[in-house]
Amino acid sequence: MAEAEPEVSFLRSASECPRLPSCDQPWPIAALDRVHPDQSYLGKPIDPEIVKRVRASLAKYKGPRTVAEQEAIIAEKAEERQRKQRRAQQEYLAWAEKVKAETVPSFKLPDDPRKGMPSNDEYIKAKVQKGLRDMREKTVDHKAWVENLRTKQEYQLHEKLKAKMLADESFNSAAVAREQERLKRDAEIQEQVVQQSAQYWRWLKNMKGDVAKRPGSAPPARASGVESVEALTKKKHKESVKALKKMSSEYSEWLKSVSQARFELPSHTVVTREEQDRRNAEFNRRLEEDQQHQKQYYEGIRKMEQKHHNRIMRRLKEKQEADKRYNENQEAAADALAAKMEQERQRQRAISLKSQQELNEMKIRVKSKPLWLELAYKDDPRRDVYKD
Repeated sequence: MAEAEPEVSFLRSASECPRLPSCDQPWPIAALDRVHPDQSYLGKPIDPEIVKRVRASLAKYKGPRTVAEQEAIIAEKAEERQRKQRRAQQEYLAWAEKVKAETVPSFKLPDDPRKGMPSNDEYIKAKVQKGLRDMREKTVDHKAWVENLRTKQEYQLHEKLKAKMLADESFNSAAVAREQERLKRDAEIQEQVVQQSAQYWRWLKNMKGDVAKRPGSAPPARASGVESVEALTKKKHKESVKALKKMSSEYSEWLKSVSQARFELPSHTVVTREEQDRRNAEFNRRLEEDQQHQKQYYEGIRKMEQKHHNRIMRRLKEKQEADKRYNENQEAAADALAAKMEQERQRQRAISLKSQQELNEMKIRVKSKPLWLELAYKDDPRRDVYKD
């Protein structure tokens, strides 16, 4: 039967997987349903000898050959197991009923330590009621305190308002008193004015009466010795002119003192020829000193640059030598690594040859050893495969 069917192999070619026989690329899922019945798995060729031996061994199998026969056997075994479980359950229940009927209870539970005490729900309800009662009491106290505080604030506001009204009343009373006092003072002043006016008019009337009683003719003129008006006028004019001249002179002096400048223009000292020569010589001397200092400064800078250049070149030479040593060490390490890798390749090649030889020997031993199917189906295997 195996010889009649064509041999189909699903091994990949060298172009599909160049790393055969140890190809790491997985087979596609679509290729799994194309495995030949005589092939074990993808990638393994069909062995006609093994297929022939397997089919010959399977021909001796006397168990169920279809799914229906297998399900019938399984259902029969399951029904038998359920019958056994029901019998065992019935026997256990009968034994338990018998034990309950014949056994006298001797165990007595201890007294409940919480007997007489309230339950958890009662305890919680009591605590809730107590909390609500305390809350109501605190609410009443808070409301009373708030009412008392409001009453105190209203009383204080009333007292402040009363004090303000008293102050306003006293201020108004004082204002009325001040107004009355002012009116009284004005009346007194008016009365004094009236009295003085009446007194003046009485004096004037008496004076006119006295003047009227004087004789009608004037006395003869007499030399009184007093200067005349013209003389007094000239004298007054001279004194006025003299005073005006004095005031004009004083004003002129004050104006001169005020008109003087408050700053002085800078004065430039005239430099003589000798002083100018001395200054030029001093300037040249300082210029030479500055040039000398500048030359010394740049000389110091050049020395510092040369020193810095020498230090950099020394560091560069040391770095080049270190790089050269590093490259030599790397080359030596690369040569050593190449030699070591060559030794490792030789060892791997030897191990591969040894493994291939052992694999060939193992294949020979496997092929010479009888299959499990051949050993299993020598006799009727049903008692071994479907035993309880």
